Amino acid sequence: MVSSSLTKAMWVFNKRDDLLIFGGSTLIALTIGLFVDGFGEYFWMYILHDQPHVYTTYFYTYGSDRFSKQFKAALIALPLIIFALVMFIYHSYGQRALLMVLANYSIFHFIKQQTAWFFISGAKEGPKSAQENLSDKLVIYSCVAGPALLSMIDHVGKSGWRYSWDLISIPVWAETPLILIWLLSMLFYLKVQIEKYIKTGFISWGKNFHLINGMMIWIIYRLEPFPKAAVFGLLLLVFGHSTPYLFLGKRYVDARRGNGEKFLGLVHNPKFMLPVLILSTIGLSYGEVETRNFFSQNIIIRSILITFVFTHFTLDSFIWRKDIHPEGLSFLKDNSKS
Repeated sequence: MVSSSLTKAMWVFNKRDDLLIFGGSTLIALTIGLFVDGFGEYFWMYILHDQPHVYTTYFYTYGSDRFSKQFKAALIALPLIIFALVMFIYHSYGQRALLMVLANYSIFHFIKQQTAWFFISGAKEGPKSAQENLSDKLVIYSCVAGPALLSMIDHVGKSGWRYSWDLISIPVWAETPLILIWLLSMLFYLKVQIEKYIKTGFISWGKNFHLINGMMIWIIYRLEPFPKAAVFGLLLLVFGHSTPYLFLGKRYVDARRGNGEKFLGLVHNPKFMLPVLILSTIGLSYGEVETRNFFSQNIIIRSILITFVFTHFTLDSFIWRKDIHPEGLSFLKDNSKS
């Protein structure tokens, strides 16, 4: 007998929204990357799309009456500790070391969020066997982190994150083991999913979609398999990371408001909330860039700006966990009528 949790495929939002938000981001990145010269410059993506999602984190945490009270001590201590660490690294090891920490923390952050879409889809299916849980972890980490780790080998794919030297180096001998782990993980996952279909008649369409989408993004961006892959891959990464994050936040805010939670600075009409939030964070992002340019020689100002990014990375590692919210993952329930 098939349990009710397996009656239909589960997605992060729902089938329509996932295909629109994640698939649409891929199509936009493809169009811009292949046909619009110049937009691939990271400066504009940083202001218009990448950095705005960083600032939304602060609306969802510091701006929430419940969250800011529940995690008051952590929200005060976290940026202070990070700022002190940034200053320590700069003064003890120099700017190059600080940029290396930023790059390696960035790639970890992007990998973690890419895997989260897969895990959210899987979690919404309900309890799974130990074998499926193991295959899920192996396949998503090998398909997303695999290309990233391979690219840290000198002769493979893209060099560095923003600079050719800013990521750790992996020895050449690790190439074959990484590829084998990647291949075996995919075969193991395929075996488990086929057995699951034979037993239950259920196909994890949402989980499979996010696996393929995530793997494609990281293969193109880190391994650069064709001309223009560097530009297309960066667009894929930024759009595929930031756009779903903004919609995730909107769904969360809408659900929490329904439970009486208040958010400082966010308009109450949900139809206008997201555009207002995006426009305000674009303004903050532009102001950050101008401040950085104006105070280019001031390490304190630059450290403050880097602290914003590191704090976002750290907050984002736990604020979406299902045990953090009173309703767990139910704020992502499928509200579509289709």
